[in-house]
Amino acid sequence: MLEPRLREERIDCVLHLARPAWVRGDAIRLEQVLINLLRNALDAMRECPSRRLEVRIDACNSHWRLSVSDSGAGIAAQHMASLFDPFFTTKPVGDGPGLGLAVSFAIIHELGGQLTAENHAEGARFWFSLPNDFLET
Repeated sequence: MLEPRLREERIDCVLHLARPAWVRGDAIRLEQVLINLLRNALDAMRECPSRRLEVRIDACNSHWRLSVSDSGAGIAAQHMASLFDPFFTTKPVGDGPGLGLAVSFAIIHELGGQLTAENHAEGARFWFSLPNDFLET
């Protein structure tokens, strides 16, 4: 779904998998979360000369963690507290209603997980964790 945009915008994509994982449960809603996170990452890198997108899945003792990292400008400190609020957006008017992260947060929370955002050395990272019973290896 996003492959043409990745090619067109010349995004360097890196995928790290702890081991193959298959979703048990509501794969459609988890796919929606992943698409929202990927689109936000791509939008954040739109004006950057170097564009790197990294998706990582890590297995922990009681949960799985999926992260999406970008090489954009990062998240401004004043926006951190509002990121998951409905209708919050930093994009220009008409570029989206600001619902993607709010919907994603609600989906992950409803599934017993956690969705978080943070800055890292090269940009922003969004990650969610879910209990082990939502994924199998």
